[in-house]
Amino acid sequence: MIRRMKVVALGQVPRGILEAAVAKSASVFGLEPTLGVGLAEPTYAFNPSRGQFHAAAVLRKLTKVRGDGELVLGIGSFDLFDPDEDSIIADGDRDAKTAVLGTARLVVRDTPRFLERAACASIVAVGKALGLRDCHDSRCGMAPINQPESLDRRSGKLCQSCEVAYLKGDRAWSK
Repeated sequence: MIRRMKVVALGQVPRGILEAAVAKSASVFGLEPTLGVGLAEPTYAFNPSRGQFHAAAVLRKLTKVRGDGELVLGIGSFDLFDPDEDSIIADGDRDAKTAVLGTARLVVRDTPRFLERAACASIVAVGKALGLRDCHDSRCGMAPINQPESLDRRSGKLCQSCEVAYLKGDRAWSK
């Protein structure tokens, strides 16, 4: 059972972003948060034709810094992609217990709003790493991120259905 969450910077990421993300997602999922040693920007995952970083490649690499009973959340100031999507902001691997968040598309001039967006997006990444699926409730922390602006309407927590599914350990509830 996962009890701890370590957040690591992937390249140059301001500490405030790391702290906001780890505080929100650790609180939602009841995990003990820690800040890990930062890693270099994941150039191995960069796709020059897209100008983006491959999320799955980053998730695989994060398994190297994950300890027993721990989930790792990597946060970078870059844009992520999945081959089936133009762009993604957050992703997670439930088998590897790793999550990644790319903040490039979240940027706004209002710093508190940017930090809240990053924190809400971290819930999606960590939730996926814990086995939860996208939720149809647009206010839920596990609702898909279609546009960065959708994060501005989030409650910052799980809806009742997702919370029950998480607490019961029933991660396949929405198949």
